[in-house]
Amino acid sequence: MPALSWRQKWAEKGGFVADPQGWSLPSKLDIPTKSRRSYVLARILDWVLIIVCLILTQVFYAYVTKPEIYFNVNDQFYMAPVLPDRVSSFLSTVVSVAIPIALIVILNLVFYTSWPDMYHAVTGLVQALAMTMVTCSFLWATIGGLRPYHITKCDPDPAKLVAGQLYYTESVCRTKLEKVDLNGFPSGHAGSAFTCWVFLSFWMHAKLKPYNGTAQFYKLLVTFIPLIVAGYISLTRIMDFHHTTGQVLTGMAIGITAAVFAYKLNYPMHGWFYGERHGNGDIPAYVLPRYTPARSGRQTMPDGTVAPRDYSAEEGSRANLQNEMSGTAIQVD
Repeated sequence: MPALSWRQKWAEKGGFVADPQGWSLPSKLDIPTKSRRSYVLARILDWVLIIVCLILTQVFYAYVTKPEIYFNVNDQFYMAPVLPDRVSSFLSTVVSVAIPIALIVILNLVFYTSWPDMYHAVTGLVQALAMTMVTCSFLWATIGGLRPYHITKCDPDPAKLVAGQLYYTESVCRTKLEKVDLNGFPSGHAGSAFTCWVFLSFWMHAKLKPYNGTAQFYKLLVTFIPLIVAGYISLTRIMDFHHTTGQVLTGMAIGITAAVFAYKLNYPMHGWFYGERHGNGDIPAYVLPRYTPARSGRQTMPDGTVAPRDYSAEEGSRANLQNEMSGTAIQVD
C-alpha cells in the first residue's frame, strides 16, 4: 500500500481544526515562572525590554541623521500654511498616556481592587505604547516624510533652482528645516492616541461586559468614548496641516495593532475582537499558581501551570442560579 501524502494525512485528521484551548498551551520558549522568584525576574525582564524600546525611540528620534527627501518645488500639495498645534506634543502625552493610565488605576481601586489586574493593565498599556513609539521613530529615521507645510516653510531660493530640474532637497531652502519637519510619516500623535485609548477601551469593555444581555447603553458609550478622543487627536493633525491623511491613517494602524497585541499578551482575549459575549478579557494572563485556586477555582497542574478555565461550567452555574431564583433549574453537561 503506497504511503499517504501529507495532504491525505492532513485530510484524515480533519483538515485544519484549531484547538479550542490552544491559546493556553505552554510554549517551548516560555520563561519558567513556577516560583515567586522566577515570576519576579520575568516581570523585570518585561520592564527592561520596555525601557530598551523607549531608549531606541529616543535614539532614532534625536540622534539618527535625518533622511534626505526629494520634493517638487511646484507641488501645491505641500504649500499649506504653517499653523500652531491644536494639540501639542506635551498635551498629547497627557491626554493619550497619563489620563488612560490614571483611569485604569482609579477605576481598579474603586471598583475591583485587583493588584494583578492593575499590574497587567498598566504594563500592557505601556508595552503597547513602547512598541508604537519605537516603530514610529524607526520609520521617521529611515523613511521620513514631508509635511503639508513643507514648501511653505522651506521657502526655496530661486537662485538655487536649475531650469528643467523638478526635484530638489532641503539644500535649496532659505529656512533651515529641523529634523521634526521631515518626520511626517507616520503620525506619532495618532499612533500614541490610538494605542492607549484603544487599550483602555478593551479593558473597560471586559469589565463592563455590554453584550451580556443587560442591554445597558451606558456601557457601550463608555467603551466608545475612548475611540472618539483618539480620533479627535488624530484629526487635529490633518486640520493643522502637520500630517497628510495617509500619515495619520498609518499611525492609527500602528497604534491599534500594538494595542491589540499587548492586550492579548496580558489578557486571554481568545474570543472575537472584543472578547467573548460574557467577557473573558478581564482575567490577567498570569497569576502565581499558589494564588490562582483561591481567586478563580482553577487547579494547578503537576508542571506548575494553571489548568485552562472551564467557561462552559461557569455558564451552567450562572444559568442554574438564575433559574433557581425563578423556581426552575437546568442541568448543563
